[in-house]
Amino acid sequence: MNISVHGKHLEITKAIQDYAQKKAAKLEKFFERIGDVHVILDIEGDNHVAEMVVKVTKGPTLIGVVAKGDMYASIDFVVDKLERQLTKYKEKLYTKKIKNKRDIVSGSEAVELDANEDEDEDIDEFA
Repeated sequence: MNISVHGKHLEITKAIQDYAQKKAAKLEKFFERIGDVHVILDIEGDNHVAEMVVKVTKGPTLIGVVAKGDMYASIDFVVDKLERQLTKYKEKLYTKKIKNKRDIVSGSEAVELDANEDEDEDIDEFA
């Protein structure tokens, strides 16, 4: 997982960069197929804006934006937001996988039932 931290209208200090990288690295425990994470920090008036763009391998690009009075709080809240998005996406994949397995099983049972119905018709003809 590649993590990059950039700043708009502010100079990124070593402490903020390390904090943002540490928090972004925690996202990997929620979903292991994360390719790149871009952290963009900005100051708009009195608000400190943290934006994270997470690119999932063979999946969607997830974006979280939070504006708070403190840069560290903004980073915390945007990471929380992306944790929820990643969890929701992972559950969606799991549900889709389970549904596909059920469809395959239902399809094979339907074929077996059709074969049994043909045997019943043959028995009725001879009776």
